[in-house]
Amino acid sequence: MEQSQILSVLIETAGFIGVALYLGSHALLQAGVIRGNGYPYTFANLFAAIIVLTGLTGSFNLWAAIIQISWIAISIGGMVRYYFLSRGLQFTEEEQDFLA
Repeated sequence: MEQSQILSVLIETAGFIGVALYLGSHALLQAGVIRGNGYPYTFANLFAAIIVLTGLTGSFNLWAAIIQISWIAISIGGMVRYYFLSRGLQFTEEEQDFLA
């Protein structure tokens, strides 16, 4: 097998793994195994988006890439929010309402 064929298979596999991670995390969320307001679901979505974006290098689609980049940004924003909420920092009532 040529090096380009191996790379193509790896890229396709990455896309498949990313989709499986998206679907698996959503199934676990719906089954009540994980919560949507915690790190596990957010990390799963972040890694799924990164892996699917990697998979798009083999067959690039701008709009699919924009969706994945958006998921990455949203996931990072959620993790920052969880970080601040979990640190028990002193926030005003208005700031707590904004973060909640």
